[in-house]
Amino acid sequence: MKFVCFVCSLAAKRKSNFVFSIIGSIVFITMYWNLSSIHFFKQEFREPTEVVRWTYVCENTTQLCNRRLMKLSQEAQTLQTCQMSCGVLPIWPKPTGEIKFSDRKTISFSRNSIKFRSLKAENFSVKRLLIGASDIFLSNLKSSSEPRDAAEGSVDIFVTIISEPKDAAEGNVDIFVTIIGNTTATGLRLDIDESYKLEITSNVTKAKVFIKSSTFFGARNALETLSQLIWFDNLLGLFRIVTGIKFEDIPSFKFRGLMLDTGSNFISVGAIKRTLNGMAMNKLNTLHWHITNEFSFPFCYKDCIHAMYGAASFNKVYTTEDITEIIDYATMRGIRVVLEFNNHLDNLEVLWDDIFGGKAPQFKKSKYARNSSYNLFFKSGNSNEIYFHLPDLIHLGGVGIDHFYDENNVDSIEIPMHGGHSVFHNSNHGLNEYDLHLSSPEGDLMKNLRVSNVVIWSETLNQLKNYSKTFNDRKFIVHVSSESTGKSQDKFLNNGYKVIISHSDVWFLNRLPIWSAVYGHRPWQNYSNEQIDKILGAEVCLWTENIDENSLDSRLWPNAAAFAEVLWSNFAEMRVGSAADRLDVQRLRMVRNGIMAAPIQPEWCSLNPGEC
Repeated sequence: MKFVCFVCSLAAKRKSNFVFSIIGSIVFITMYWNLSSIHFFKQEFREPTEVVRWTYVCENTTQLCNRRLMKLSQEAQTLQTCQMSCGVLPIWPKPTGEIKFSDRKTISFSRNSIKFRSLKAENFSVKRLLIGASDIFLSNLKSSSEPRDAAEGSVDIFVTIISEPKDAAEGNVDIFVTIIGNTTATGLRLDIDESYKLEITSNVTKAKVFIKSSTFFGARNALETLSQLIWFDNLLGLFRIVTGIKFEDIPSFKFRGLMLDTGSNFISVGAIKRTLNGMAMNKLNTLHWHITNEFSFPFCYKDCIHAMYGAASFNKVYTTEDITEIIDYATMRGIRVVLEFNNHLDNLEVLWDDIFGGKAPQFKKSKYARNSSYNLFFKSGNSNEIYFHLPDLIHLGGVGIDHFYDENNVDSIEIPMHGGHSVFHNSNHGLNEYDLHLSSPEGDLMKNLRVSNVVIWSETLNQLKNYSKTFNDRKFIVHVSSESTGKSQDKFLNNGYKVIISHSDVWFLNRLPIWSAVYGHRPWQNYSNEQIDKILGAEVCLWTENIDENSLDSRLWPNAAAFAEVLWSNFAEMRVGSAADRLDVQRLRMVRNGIMAAPIQPEWCSLNPGEC
């Protein structure tokens, strides 16, 4: 009996297991079927038979590109293609000459169909620069058609529809560049002509570009403008160029600068080059490199043994090779580099024995506390290769000198300079006189460095009672850094000095001014022509106490681009509203070129021009 019960129990368990197996199989098959359905649904969702997308149409009344919905079967146009054929061309900075159209249209071409057919320059060194600039142009053109990773900050707003290349008549573009005359200028000077003439003609599928200038720097500016008249059309899978256009262009100011402080926080050579790329795109022509300050002296002289004592770390220094490389890189992009080794060197106590032959007294108690930078730079043998490349002006700094007298109870500081010397005099512990004595009538500093202009911050001069008797106005340029409300530049202009303006409340970019404030500021607006002639230009400044290269791009751009148009174009009426859409286009060009410029408006506004 027990045996029979055991058999019955075993049979029941087997039956139960069998039932559970069947139920499990049914559940598994059901889940698999559901997953398959979801998978098929996803495929169907990704590849619908009819896709709704955007196209852009030029409105005749407003001359703006309107965003409209359309179906896949209809003809589409990208925003960028519409903008280049509708209304004002989004060139930045805006050309100063009238743009004339004979027959405004576009021609499509592949990347390999654009050629430099002629690069004419009588001087070999100038032609070498032209060849370098043409290579940069083609390289930038290539990169503009290549997608970037999201990690690089790519924002593809120009083109909202991405599809396979369509059949299109493929043309070609021939570029002819001519330097008129026999100029030998390979470095930017204040008297250099940066103007150019640009003409683009077409015949069916062939475009010809003619560039004429009297200098390399004008021709380079023309190539920069030309790059803005060419774009990549994702719908066609080809480039396009605007044709039937002709104009002349010349900057309103000779000095269009950007000051970068690398003393407060170290900025790598790569980040500085990226900044130079942004400057070139916006035709800013001067990098004022504030390389040292009271926090750091990141300059590697001699064998670099002592560099670790003046920098944040041994790796965070600039060698003479680095500086020369940056200067050459800038020159190829139409930019001069003005070095400022400011006279703050409180952090070089450990170097004084080496500099002064073991005679340096206690730290911060000597009249020599401020002359170490000049000894290091102007007397160091390794500096020869640096100042050989210097442009026609040099920045001597001059910030914070008065504080030193009060702190150290001294009457004067003597700073040797190539056989001459600079003497800072103090009276009653307040700075009253600043004499620059040079050992020859022309001045050894200017003679040996081959500079004809010396720039000094206005902060020092504002505290001097008799500055007009001390400074030779033919050689000294005053760099005005006060706030715009004070108009401190007036007294220097009225005394015959040339000035560079950097009003701290609107053009110090570390203070986070909005781009419209940067764009709307024109301190010379009510000046006489005689006064304006003495304004060489202006400069935006970025002090990096709370900035490093990780936040560098977004602090500089596109605010510095807005500033660039003020200095280049300087029209009687420069309206923020009409500039916003063009600046937005320029900002996106910069992003495509690897510069992480901050947005100026919501993305919806970028996709709907004129609506914000």
